[in-house]
Amino acid sequence: MDWARAVALARRVEDRIEAALSDRRVLAAVLLAATAWVFALRYSVTAVHASAGPDYGHYLIAQNWYALNDHTGEGPFDPPAVPLLLSALALPLGRLGALQAAGPLAAASLVPTAFFLFSKFTPRWAAILTALTLALWQQFTELMMFGGVTNLFGMAASFVVFRWFFEATEAPRRGLRPTRKEVECALLVFLLLSIHHLTAFVTGGTLVLWAAARILADGERRGPFLWSCSRVFGLAAAFGSVYVPYLLSLLDSEVAAGFGQPEDPQFSAIFPGLAFRDTPWLWQLFAVLALAAFVRVPRRGQLFAFAVAVLSAPVVLVFTVLGTHPLRGFFFETFALVGIASLWSAREGAPHLPRKLPRQALAATRAAFLALLLVAASVLSLAAPAQAEHAIVQYHQHLMPGTLEAFDWVGANTAPDALIAVDRAVAADFNDHWKGMATGWWLEGWANRRAIYEANLVLLPFKTKWDDTRAANRLFGGDFVLENGLIRVADNFPNDDASLPRVLTGYLQDYHEFVGFSSPRLLSSTDNSSYTLDDAAQPSVARGIAGSTGWLSGHYSGPGFQGERAVTFLADANTVTLTLNFTFDPGTLWDTLEVSLTYPPWVVANLSAIEGGQVGLEILDRRGERIEKGTVEIGGPDLS
Repeated sequence: MDWARAVALARRVEDRIEAALSDRRVLAAVLLAATAWVFALRYSVTAVHASAGPDYGHYLIAQNWYALNDHTGEGPFDPPAVPLLLSALALPLGRLGALQAAGPLAAASLVPTAFFLFSKFTPRWAAILTALTLALWQQFTELMMFGGVTNLFGMAASFVVFRWFFEATEAPRRGLRPTRKEVECALLVFLLLSIHHLTAFVTGGTLVLWAAARILADGERRGPFLWSCSRVFGLAAAFGSVYVPYLLSLLDSEVAAGFGQPEDPQFSAIFPGLAFRDTPWLWQLFAVLALAAFVRVPRRGQLFAFAVAVLSAPVVLVFTVLGTHPLRGFFFETFALVGIASLWSAREGAPHLPRKLPRQALAATRAAFLALLLVAASVLSLAAPAQAEHAIVQYHQHLMPGTLEAFDWVGANTAPDALIAVDRAVAADFNDHWKGMATGWWLEGWANRRAIYEANLVLLPFKTKWDDTRAANRLFGGDFVLENGLIRVADNFPNDDASLPRVLTGYLQDYHEFVGFSSPRLLSSTDNSSYTLDDAAQPSVARGIAGSTGWLSGHYSGPGFQGERAVTFLADANTVTLTLNFTFDPGTLWDTLEVSLTYPPWVVANLSAIEGGQVGLEILDRRGERIEKGTVEIGGPDLS
């Protein structure tokens, strides 16, 4: 079969497929099947785990708040759309069942909404396969396991907003009276704001850049387009004004956490790597196709302006005002890459086709793109269950077996105004307290009781909770805590030596882990035995503060040895000293003392001088704060 006959046959097959999909019943059935497939891949995993991610806890809090039955004082946490949806799902599925279904449902919602947008520019078959590929993206699986349901539903709504903005401004006109499409577009923006404020922020930024690019590229209709944009944006702002008190309640903590500040350009390579770390070859192919399609899009008209906006808006926002939420921006880049790449599926003569190619080259490109979509959908489908299992292991650690039963007990056996202190951040993990925060959210949502919990202040939506969190961080930091505004020293001796004493440094009005010491132990090279010094700690301790010096000291007593332990904090010099002295019985086999240095992933260690007993530690500057540095010096008779 020659090339011309092959192309003609492919065209006839495509014509039949498109004709079938032009029947609304057939199209609805295909879309429903693709949506159900995306849902089933994720739900088959979430439904068998009696847990859910951290953010689902604050969805429970929001459900109680909107039901006018909240005892936590946390606030609404989220706009009403998702909490009310979860309350409705809880009627047939139960509270936990609704949360287990919410993530897969949110991911599946991307299929029909992305199809609705992509079908504006591409054949229906391409729009379906492209939407399916987008909805199966691996990082969406991770996002929904953590709890980003509002993000995913918000993205789905943003696709509808983009399509409606296209149609509302395709034939712009002057004047104050809005068209029906413009009013509907503004209402859709309001719906998006009712789902998730940050996704609405990214979408709004994209619309502004889109409008600016269109104004620069289309001089003939610049005036009418400005009028049309003004009507849409003005109506959307008027409808969204109902959320002003809620948004202002978030703004204070967001600004204090760095909202409005740019991401440091030196870290620009990190976030694309995180967003596309799975099957990078696949997303690299889409990136090449998207950029190749973009440079061939005619410079006049809506499509070029839209392509400029969706490709550049996330990056512009991250490196101007959205540095605290970089991945929220880069999640949109996936949609931009697959969406613009899908332009290669358009047939010759299509109004949104990239600039003309030779007919044979265009046919080959379309066939190659179809093959890529089929491969992508297959690869991503096969990988989805394992990806979901892996994400559950990572993000559901706070809900161990029996946790929900414990929450039930709290709800049944405490007064509605009770205050519960929550500690789930294991010191040795250096996890920056996200497990404590997650457990606190879940206790507040499930048991409907106010809690104070360990957390990183950056992760808390409402600044009013910061005082409670600082109290919990100090409460669970150690039985003995010393601090001077720059450094906190936390110690649990004699109850627990795990990663203690810990040294924490000041950041964002609180303290965060800098360095700690794991439980020391004695070793015998003769018989390879070991003895953890936790077991030898004696109950009596001495502790106190004199001027700018604080200390805690105690004793060890174990098989064949006696020991002394002392921690001293010289606040004026920002120096912490851990001293260990041992006396060994004659003939003892102990000949080595092992102490491990522990530090969190955001601390960088310089081990070049470790043989001399020195380890340099520093936190890299990412937001313009003063770089934090420290040195651990180890002294003793033998540093091997």
